[in-house]
Amino acid sequence: VAARKDLTTVRVEEIAEEAGYSPGSLYTYFASKEELLGAAFRSVSDQLLVLLGEPPSAGSFDAALRTLLRRLYGIAAEHRGLFLMLMAGGPRVMAAAPGERLETDMAQCRAQFLGALDRWMKEGLARGALSPARTSEHHLLAFMGIAQTFLVHWLFEGKTTALTDETDVVVDAFMDGARRREGLTGATGVRDGEEEGPA
Repeated sequence: VAARKDLTTVRVEEIAEEAGYSPGSLYTYFASKEELLGAAFRSVSDQLLVLLGEPPSAGSFDAALRTLLRRLYGIAAEHRGLFLMLMAGGPRVMAAAPGERLETDMAQCRAQFLGALDRWMKEGLARGALSPARTSEHHLLAFMGIAQTFLVHWLFEGKTTALTDETDVVVDAFMDGARRREGLTGATGVRDGEEEGPA
């Protein structure tokens, strides 16, 4: 409900009706709609962080990354309304949720999410699957950029196809640019025996 309407105007009765509960039942557990939003966010962020905390499976890093993204996209699809609301109305959501807890929770979740994904990229480098010409942070930002672009497009264009169907396209696009290439060396990506051109 809050994804379709401004959080400042949506009523607890509307949320309760769509969820199949009475308003009194919701108030038993949550003092306000803002507290309910915070609880929903923390529940989803916990799922994401548990998933990211699992180390890549043995074998192909490429295959492990596909499995990870498919599961991450599965969580986003299951909670489409929450993701849509947070991505579409971040500042408005913050303004409508008094206090700093939700904002702090979101900042902490983002930091933990990026830290966990960075460990995945370090593992990709250690396995020789990713180019050492770029740092784990570079690979992280490239992967996040592609994955988030597809997520945003799916959310806002109202796609009816499964988000998880985009997994292979995203990972292929990332790995095409990030995969280790024979002959590349150093932080510049210059091939062995070549000189770096003028800036």
